[in-house]
Amino acid sequence: GIFCRPWWGLALTAMLANFFGALFEGSTLGLLVLALEQLARPTQSCVTFLPGAVGAILTGWLTGFGPERAFLALVLLAVVAQLFRSVLQFAADTLTAVLGARAQALAYHRTFSRIVRLPFQRANALHLGDMTDYLHQSTYLHDILGRVNGLVRDGLFIAAYGVILTWLSWPLTFAALAIYGAVTAMLARILERIHRHARELRGAELTLSRKATEWLQAIRLLHSFSRVEDAVRQADRLVEERLAHRTRTTVWSNSLEPL
Repeated sequence: GIFCRPWWGLALTAMLANFFGALFEGSTLGLLVLALEQLARPTQSCVTFLPGAVGAILTGWLTGFGPERAFLALVLLAVVAQLFRSVLQFAADTLTAVLGARAQALAYHRTFSRIVRLPFQRANALHLGDMTDYLHQSTYLHDILGRVNGLVRDGLFIAAYGVILTWLSWPLTFAALAIYGAVTAMLARILERIHRHARELRGAELTLSRKATEWLQAIRLLHSFSRVEDAVRQADRLVEERLAHRTRTTVWSNSLEPL
């Protein structure tokens, strides 16, 4: 949050782009349903779902076209709505990428400045591998912001779908929500396992990176005290641990795709 604060305008604009993109996505679904209804029930299609005078006026306007032309007109409007949705999604992704790049640069600058400005005794007590890992963690900001943008967009799209489906048929909407809830509960348990294994994998990677950096920095001492083979064995053990954590994380992550 503090790294994005200087560019809150970019974040707000990306949020608005996602919001209006969700409106166009919901409009596309509604227009396509109206188009199908126009072929099936040309005199009742808009009255069925649009409130009051709005439905009557639109139905009268479409009736003047005839069922086939009204169908094509509504499909064309749906295509236009999708074009606007695509443009807005591209804008939101671009703004998020710019925001992520700037926030990542700011995080790296602040982390590096804080490390080099530490008192010498305190800085000398830190491991070199830990300090390089602290700097490397700033690179994750770009990915985190991209994921947040995707979650916001997906949440708004789901809300738009929910409104349209409830408007069309609330029993089917509740049935869909029940199925969605069951699948979500299953996904939550899988995600919990993925997060746990991902934390373990991250810890193993940090340990391996820190140890490898320290051993490479002290390679002369390793040869002087005949500890090279010990370092190789420890490195092999850490690599095996990392491989095991990565395998479990990958297996559980792949289990999400069928769902």
